[in-house]
Parts: sequence; C-alpha cells; structure tokens
Amino acid sequence: MGNIVINLENVHKEIGGTEIIRGLSFEVREGEVYGFLGPNGSGKTTTIRMMTGLISMTEGDITICGHSIRTEREKALEQIGAIVENPELYDYMTGMQ
Repeated sequence: MGNIVINLENVHKEIGGTEIIRGLSFEVREGEVYGFLGPNGSGKTTTIRMMTGLISMTEGDITICGHSIRTEREKALEQIGAIVENPELYDYMTGMQ
C-alpha cells in the first residue's frame, strides 16, 4: 500500500444546530480511487467542501499529504485540485481578499 494522501479523522459538521456529518473517518492511499455515492442530502458535497477548505468542520481533522486543513490550510491545498458544483468563497476571507 502507498502513503496516506487523504485522511479524515472523526469529522463532524453541524449547520444551524443540525448535525450533518457525524464521526466520519476514512483514508485514501496513493494510487487509490474513491467515489462518493449516496442520496441527496447525505453529506457528499459537504464532505468534499470540508476537504477542500471551502467550509470548516465542527470537530475532527482532515489531512492532505500530511498537512492539516485546520492548521496548515495553504500547504494542504497546494497538494490538491478540485472543481466544485457551485463555487463559493472561502468563509474565512473578507470581500477585499
């Protein structure tokens, strides 16, 4: 098996008091291909948005090539590329940025 390139560890997401994601954990190793399957509203897009730093998680951690989205966001995002369905601004940036 190759190195772990994506790691989600006990990730939670709450929006407006409603738990959207609860305790999600998985890893993707070098050379592996994964897909997200599930009905509408099951958290697929929310998970991808957390992995790409578009929205923050309530609890847990996501690492990309060993860099935490929480503490090393720029280094983590340098390792990936993504095209999202509905582009959004980063929630930590101001309008001027």
